[in-house]
Order: sequence, then structure tokens, then C-alpha cells
Amino acid sequence: MANYYNYIDDTIGLGASTIARIQATGAEYGVVTSQDITARVITASQFVGPGIGTEGGAGIGLTDLSVTINPAGINSLTYNDVTGVFQFTPASFVGYATEGYVDSAVVGFVTSGIVVGYATEGYVDTQVGLATAGLALETYVDNLVAISTFSGDYNDLSNKPTIPSDTGDLTNSVGFVTSSVVVGYATEGYVDNLVAISTFSGDYGDLTNQPTIPVNLTDLSDVNAGSPSMGQVLKWSGSEWTAAEEGGVYTPYTIWVSPTGDDGYSGTTRAVPKKTIKGAVGVATEGTIIRVSPGTYIEDNPITLPKGVSIEGDNLRNCVVSPANDDDLFYVNDGCYIGDLSFSGSANSNAVVSFDPVGVGTITKSPYIRNCTNFIPDSIGMRIDGSLASGSNGVNGSMVCDSYTQYNQGGIGVTITNNAYAQLVSIFTICCDTAIFTGSGGQCDITNSNSSFGNFGLVSSGVGSTEFIGSVHSSATVNDNEIVVSGVGTSRPYTGQVVYFDELYYNVESITVTNGGSGYSIAPVVTISSPTGPNSIAAQAFATIENGSVTQVTIISSGSNYRLSDSPIVSFSTGTASATVNLSPLYYKVRSATLPSSGITTVTLSRTFDNNIGIGSTVPFSRQSLQIVSSHSFEYIGSGTDILTARPSLGGVTITENEIVKLNGGDIVYTSTDQDGNFKIGDGLTIDQAGGVISGRSFDKSLLSKVTPFILALS
Repeated sequence: MANYYNYIDDTIGLGASTIARIQATGAEYGVVTSQDITARVITASQFVGPGIGTEGGAGIGLTDLSVTINPAGINSLTYNDVTGVFQFTPASFVGYATEGYVDSAVVGFVTSGIVVGYATEGYVDTQVGLATAGLALETYVDNLVAISTFSGDYNDLSNKPTIPSDTGDLTNSVGFVTSSVVVGYATEGYVDNLVAISTFSGDYGDLTNQPTIPVNLTDLSDVNAGSPSMGQVLKWSGSEWTAAEEGGVYTPYTIWVSPTGDDGYSGTTRAVPKKTIKGAVGVATEGTIIRVSPGTYIEDNPITLPKGVSIEGDNLRNCVVSPANDDDLFYVNDGCYIGDLSFSGSANSNAVVSFDPVGVGTITKSPYIRNCTNFIPDSIGMRIDGSLASGSNGVNGSMVCDSYTQYNQGGIGVTITNNAYAQLVSIFTICCDTAIFTGSGGQCDITNSNSSFGNFGLVSSGVGSTEFIGSVHSSATVNDNEIVVSGVGTSRPYTGQVVYFDELYYNVESITVTNGGSGYSIAPVVTISSPTGPNSIAAQAFATIENGSVTQVTIISSGSNYRLSDSPIVSFSTGTASATVNLSPLYYKVRSATLPSSGITTVTLSRTFDNNIGIGSTVPFSRQSLQIVSSHSFEYIGSGTDILTARPSLGGVTITENEIVKLNGGDIVYTSTDQDGNFKIGDGLTIDQAGGVISGRSFDKSLLSKVTPFILALS
């Protein structure tokens, strides 16, 4: 690169002899700096030649000079007409690489030509539209020195050498030993001779002295099982495996339980059983059958059964399950089954069988309890709580049982609550506080069953929560039993529901004698105070005396439309006897209803209205607590829960009124026979076999005429 004075000479077109040399300050060859050349001033006194005046003369004009533009940059020359001073500004070389700089940067590559042929950042930006000119300049230089983006990877090289992969690629490939340089190394033949395996293929089949590999169980030294068949189970004797004597065949979906088992066993055969029912349930899945061998099992209760799991005892009397904890024993789910087990243990008020308190979802197949006996005092044989389950069949969960005996002194046989449902066949209760209870809309069917001893037989109380509400669409009058109701949507009223209209009224359900008095020779007249409801009627009753005292007050007419605030009073015409009134809500039972159309349905009720019903009256529909009972046998109900005192021979006294108890609108529709052979068809008709008398408060005379020949035949 020439010194900058030559550059100026060339630029202004003057000879070296006519222009004072201008030395470039700090700009040496091969050095890049941001201040390579500062501006230099050329005065008129420094110019000599034709046409150029001396100092103070007219001087020269800027147009008399010409400036050549170097491709590497733009120079500028200005002239001051007043002072006669030229000012030259050379091009800036900031951002350009010199030979030395490039050589240093790329280490060993030699460049040439100073900055000639290099593009500025601005030029590159303009030509290629790049945002960063530095990148373009770097790439340009890289291309020149051919190291721009080499990755350092051998595979990215061009003209790569060929690397030999076998001896055939070598020029002297014949033979293995080529010179004495391998002296001291063993040849292939030498090694083969020493180890004598010169041609071993590596295949196990080519070995000599091969070991014997067992193929069958009988090939093992500690197996003494004859010829075991597929699925047979072997049993370890302590020194050898022998065929199991019994139960040795694997049965899918079956888990065995035995007192001699171990919960660490698989339980898949009778020979390797689980020790506890809970241990078996822990590995059971839907469809599993748990078979329980005879024995007593003290279980870490509660035991929660998965859906569709069955527990089957080998023998009812000999398969005994006892709870270890003060809690429920079994929690059942959809499709579960428990059969042929006895339950025993210390007194507690928990349930033997119940839904899981956390809820079980929808019940599509009722849990089934069959051929079991409950001996746990104070316990509940089955607790069926509809709040813990739901159903797609109009009820909140259900259970069924067959031949389930409850000898749980002081306990409850079965409770059905919160709109749940049960079918109870051959359920026998002995010394229960309450044999069967339905409440809060719980309902059940009871067939071919028995309740013996205990305090109460069948008890039904109240109604469930309101299921939907309608409004009277057309008015109705006294003695009507049909009414049109609107606003029910698509909900069709059904048998088993009850309704009332606007206000819930009451009638007299029963009268309890609190003081029988004394000295009665004839029964006193009974008077019951009048109700205050619309079109109300006072209840009527009569007294029965024994040994000079009032022992019973029997309802002739329950009256209608009492309010709770009426607090009806019972009065006796003579003597000191006293009694209290028990009121019952006056619901109307739904007998049938038409399919709703535009939310309107015609409802037929089981009895006529006690008062006129106006348009717009509110009609809440609720599920009634209800028991439908056929052929039920009562024996000594009311005699107590202790079998040692309940029997008549031991002083037990029967309380007939405790056989059927209906409270707060609950109902029981029944036929029954007691210990004396008295046959009842509901509350309205009793046939006393011993006395040959038919009694009741509501039956047609025609019925009497039809039954009379039968009575005569009995006599």
C-alpha cells in the first residue's frame, strides 16, 4: 500500500514536485485505526506553477481541481473563497481489514491487495439487503480464505482418503506375516495347536460333554410328583415338592380362604389359600368368587367388596365371621353376593351388610345376601341407605335377601331409608328391637317371613323428600278422588307416592292409655276434641275395660283435618282414666296417573278428599315409606329382646299393637298371622280363628255374608 501522499498526488492531479508532501500521521503500512488520516489543509502559498498566484492573489477556484473517487471509499475536497484555503478529507477505512489483520485472523493464510476489492458494510447491505453488514463482510472474507463454516467433522471434508477395511485393501494382502518385525508374536496355527480348538464353530451343539438341561418337573431332583398334569399344584413338604392332595387344580376367578392359609399365598387353589376374607377381597376383581372353608375368621373390618365380587361359605354353621373393630363388617357394591356365612361377635350397633359410606354410585344389580345368620347383639343385619347409592330404576339403591336369619338380640333386622328399596324373602328376625324398618321414603316387599319376640315387628315412618311439585289445574270437591295437576313436566306420579294440598293436615292414628283408672263396671264414653281445619270432622273412639280399668281405646273414626296446633284431647265420661292422642299426617296416596301432556296429568287417589281443593293449590309429590307384606308371621311381638324372658313360659307378654306400627305418614300394607292363628288383612279386618269371630272397622256387609258359610263350616 502506497503512502498517503501518493494517494493525494493522484487525487488532485499534481506532480510530486509542485505539492508539498503531506505526511500521514499515525497511518503506517498494514495498520488499521479509526483515525488513520486527519484532514490536511493546503494553502495557496504551497502551490507553485503557471496560473497560480502568489499569496494574496486571486487564487484558484474549486472547479479548477478534480477529485478521483477511490472504490474503497469517498474523499472530499472543499475550498474557502475568502481565505483561499483548500481542505481535503480522505476516505475513512474504518471497518476494513488490512492484509496484516486478515493474516493474523486466519493464521497462516496470506491475503493481498490491501482493501482493493473488499466491500464496505453499507455496500453489502445495499446489494444483498442484509441487516448486518458485518456478517456479510465476514462471509466475504471467509469465502476468500476458504474456512468460512467448516464444522470440523471428518465427514464434511472433500477428497477424503480411502481407509482400508480388510486385508484385501492393502497392497501386500497375501499372507499374514510379512517380515521379521513380528518376531515374538504367535501365528494363528501356533495358537490353534496349543488350545486345540482350531475349528470350533461357537455353536452349543458342537460342544462335547454337554450338560443335561431339565425339561420336565420330574427332571428336578427335589420333585416327587409322579407325572403331574397341566394345572396341578405342587406342595412343598420341607424337603421336596409333591402333588397336592386336594384342591390342586387352578380355578380362574376363584380365591380360596382357609384358617390354615396365609395372606401371602395367591389363594388361587384350595392348597394355597388366603388366611382372611379381607386378604382375598384385596386381590379380587369384578367376577371373582371367594370360597371360604369352614373355620372362624376374625376380620379387620370393614371389608369393602369391589363390584361383582361374591363370597361363598362352605357351610353356614361352620363358616363364622367376626368383626375385629367397632365398625360395619361388609360394604357391598353393585352385583355383590354373600352366602352361607354366620356372623358373630360382641354387641355393637353397626351393620353386618351396608353400602360404603363414601357412596357406591348406580346400582344396576342388587347386592344379594342369601342363607346367612347374624348372631351379633344390637347390630343391624342389613342397612340399606339410599343416600349412598343411586339407581336407574326409580329408586336410590337396592338390596335383596333370601333366608337371612337375624338373631341379633336388641338390634334391627333390616333398615331401608332415603328412597332405597329391598326385596326380602324368608327373612326371620328373633328378639330384635325392630324387625324391619322403613323410613324417609324407603320401601320394601316382604314375603314368607317371620318376626318372633322382640319389641316391635314392622315399622314404617314418614315420607321421603319432595320429588317434584305441581299445581292444581282444575278444582275438586269433597268426595272426589281424582284431580288434574299441572307443572309436573315429564314426571309421571306413581303408586308409592303421596301428596297433600297447600297445608298438611292430620287425623287421629291411635290413642294411648296413660292411666286406666279403676272401679269401672261399664266402659266410659270417649270424646276427642274437634279439629279446626276446613270441613273438619272430630275423631271417634270407644274404650275397653278389664278388671275395672280402661285397658284400650279403639278408634272408630280417625276424623280429619286436625292441625298440630289443635293438640286434641281425650276425655272419659266417668272415672279417672286418661289417654293421649297420636296424630298422623293426612296424605293422599297416588293410585294411578296419566302420562303428562304439556306438564299436565290426571291423578287418581286412594281415597276421597276431606275438603274442597281450589285451583292453584300447591301439590308436593313425595315417596312414601312403605312396606308391602304378604304371609308374615308374628310370634310374641312386644315380649322383649332377651330370649331368656321373652317366651310366654318365662313371663313374656305379647303386645299385639307392636306388630304393625305406622308413623308420620308411613304405611304398611299386609296380611299376617300371629301366634294364636289370628289372620289379618291390613288394619281393617281380623279373623279370630280361636273365637270364630270376624272383626274390623271397614268392610262391606256383603263380605260378611260371603264369609258366614265359611265360619259355619269351621264351627
